[in-house]
Amino acid sequence: MDAGWDYERFKAFTCADDDDIDTFRRLAGPTIGLKRGEILRMQGEPDPQVYILLSGWVACSIIVGESARQIVKVHLPGDLVGMPSLAAPTACDTIEAVSAAKLGVIETTAIGQVFSSNPRLAALLFLVS
Repeated sequence: MDAGWDYERFKAFTCADDDDIDTFRRLAGPTIGLKRGEILRMQGEPDPQVYILLSGWVACSIIVGESARQIVKVHLPGDLVGMPSLAAPTACDTIEAVSAAKLGVIETTAIGQVFSSNPRLAALLFLVS
């Protein structure tokens, strides 16, 4: 995972130890770069992914009414992005870059492995998401 990942933010909101942080760092696979205003995924798209925000800011929004959307979350570096869609067949929200951003893709199977091998870390991930 990117050496610039802000794990201090994760540690500040949890009781994660260094082993937890190392495990968490290994979760993220390839990185995705976004330009300001670029959409990572749209609400309703199939097979949603989960991401760790490495740098920049992203916003999550949902469609309300026929033509409006509402921002429901703004993410800062160190945040998990896309967790509400983890168990859904389609994305529950749209993810858009508020600034230039870099995200690490976390495979959903990797999150399942954390639940098996490190339930404490799994609970921490959900706590901060």
